[in-house]
Amino acid sequence: MGARSEFDDTLVYCLHFHNPYDKLNEGFFNKSKPVLDVRKKFLRIYKTSADNERKDVIPKIFEKKISWLKATDFEDTKNLTVSNRELIHSVISSVIFSIKHELKLRCEILSSRDKDEIFIKIYANESWLRKSAEMIDYKLPFKKDFIELLFKDSDVEYKKKSFMTVPPCGSINLLKHSSNQGIFPLYNEDDEEVSEKGSLFTYANKVRIVVDALNSRLDLCAMKKYKVMIDNYCVHKENPLQKLKNNWARVGAILNSQPLDDIRNYYGEKISLYFAWIGTYANLMKCAAIFGLIIQAAKYFYQQNDSMYKILTVSFAIFLTFWGSLFDQLWGRREKTLAWNWGTSNLSEIEMQRGDFVGNFERDEVTGKMKVIEQENSINKFKKMISYSFILTFILLVVAIVVSIFLFRAYILSVDEKWGAYLPGFLNAIQIRVMNLIYNHLAVYLNDWENHETDNAYNDHLAVKLFLFRFVNSYSSLFYLAFFEGSLCKHTCIVDLSNQLMVIFLTNMAMNTVELGLPWLKTKLKIRQETKKVQKLLKEDSSLREHVYPVEYESKLQSYESPLEDYMEMVIQFGYVSLFGAALPILPVLALLELMVEIRVDAWKICNLTKRAPPYRSENIGVWRIIIIIVAYAGAITNTGIIFFTTGFFKDEPFIQVLGFIFLEHIMIIGMYLIDIIIPDIPDIATDGLKWSSRIVEEKKLAWLTIKKVSAEFSSSFGHERLLIRQKDISYHEEY
Repeated sequence: MGARSEFDDTLVYCLHFHNPYDKLNEGFFNKSKPVLDVRKKFLRIYKTSADNERKDVIPKIFEKKISWLKATDFEDTKNLTVSNRELIHSVISSVIFSIKHELKLRCEILSSRDKDEIFIKIYANESWLRKSAEMIDYKLPFKKDFIELLFKDSDVEYKKKSFMTVPPCGSINLLKHSSNQGIFPLYNEDDEEVSEKGSLFTYANKVRIVVDALNSRLDLCAMKKYKVMIDNYCVHKENPLQKLKNNWARVGAILNSQPLDDIRNYYGEKISLYFAWIGTYANLMKCAAIFGLIIQAAKYFYQQNDSMYKILTVSFAIFLTFWGSLFDQLWGRREKTLAWNWGTSNLSEIEMQRGDFVGNFERDEVTGKMKVIEQENSINKFKKMISYSFILTFILLVVAIVVSIFLFRAYILSVDEKWGAYLPGFLNAIQIRVMNLIYNHLAVYLNDWENHETDNAYNDHLAVKLFLFRFVNSYSSLFYLAFFEGSLCKHTCIVDLSNQLMVIFLTNMAMNTVELGLPWLKTKLKIRQETKKVQKLLKEDSSLREHVYPVEYESKLQSYESPLEDYMEMVIQFGYVSLFGAALPILPVLALLELMVEIRVDAWKICNLTKRAPPYRSENIGVWRIIIIIVAYAGAITNTGIIFFTTGFFKDEPFIQVLGFIFLEHIMIIGMYLIDIIIPDIPDIATDGLKWSSRIVEEKKLAWLTIKKVSAEFSSSFGHERLLIRQKDISYHEEY
């Protein structure tokens, strides 16, 4: 296979702790807690077997050597305490022991330059990765020229079809059969495909396998929750990261297409899908921008012709309705195609429980496995009801604030018409941003309280909570101007609506630009504070280093949890365009400019300001597509309303006006439904490709399954060896 040497380890992951030998942070380290609480935390850090609750949780040797871990009577220990220093020292020592001797991984301990933190760098070699991958039946993509290899020794003639261009994915256990040698590609350290002397695994694959092993033994989330560990993160790779920075993550590349495959290889499918989605959205926005620019120019020339002005507004409103529906359908096809290309179609990956999921660790009656199970009680049944009651209260508060702004607007208009046209819109934009910030904290608190079991469930419920509020917060003033201002407008409310929309949109763009600098500023401040500390310490100890190693620098960066907030910003922008764009045809042009910059800004942010995101796999964008569909259908209703009520069609004949609204609204929704039916959700090539891949794997009988066995037991033959780490075990310089 041309695999790497047994000793050619790759740095895969990093665990970040306080240094228990730090003498300057005595206030934190000398804090003590009851021994029973500390013992409970220590035991919670280790996971028992999923198969047998009687298996030992912590390594037996540590239970023997650490006095406060020994099981004793409650009366003997109720007055005893353990300091944070003892707890963290013991945890770090036991974690290193488990990594080295139970999981068989190599690790190094590196001190920060000011010696207040340590980093456990975890390495994996090809042999370990392959054995671990076989245990979990890990799937890898075949070589791109797999079809040629398949028929090279066969007398059967074949004609390569278009759906054969995407290689199937198969279990690594296929390599146990001699005829399957060479079916998987090899990669160098920069994840570039090579012909020989490479690894079977990309960095993303290595992370998934290593993290799976760590999670089988340790609860990393519990360590962070109990503030025993500061953080855990993937490490950046200089060459592929620099390639992304040059080709993608800069404003100068604004006209270049996005290298989605490179993004996927570096960050995983979940993040790549976000950038694929926003790229598709930007491409569709180009059509809306061109048509909107034409309509805006025509409106300028026909501004004195009321009938023509209305016809142009109607034309753009109808266009936006079907444009929104078309975007959803085209993205659905793109999503399915990417899932096929990336091997995530029908993803059956078992989600891990969230570290913050609360419950009792016991046997699941359904699966027979040990897991955290939430205890049912009367309060749990009302959690969602209480949560949405709070959300409703905040929504009513927003409505009250908007009413106050419009009362103020009426007063300003009576005093100064020029200020009255724009100042309320600016205040509304400020109100939107401030209320979003306040509500975000409430939404996260309520979502935590609801105790969702998996990250996907947590993020989907949080997205719904945020969207419900932001929909009202962002659009309520526009709905009022479009449909309720009525007789207060001089002629029709279309001009007032367009002014308000323009002010809100431009103010939001400006605020987003200002907010971009905050993560950068936070990172720079962290580095600056530590540099000042080191310079002060250098006066006392000249041996301290001033330079920062990569894992140390990356620890100062912010974590990238998920693209939830990025999705939210763009979905709200989509709402402005699809719901109210008919009032301001130039809006899609502004939205397109923002989108083109947003793509590069988000890319720059993730490449420069955040830790390397975990390479999570995903086959779709989840609840966001449902939200987009809802907004698109809402756009059909609002655009019809703008046609009849805001522009003043049949305003002297209310009955005909309402009847016309109902008729056209139904026609638009039926049209959107027909678009949904006519355009298939999945392209034929992807359907054929998936069927072909499945047939190839089945017919050639390439599936070799193994049973994953992760043992939580370990021999106590290390009884006479040193267990707790010493200060001299912590390196101050990286080994090369």
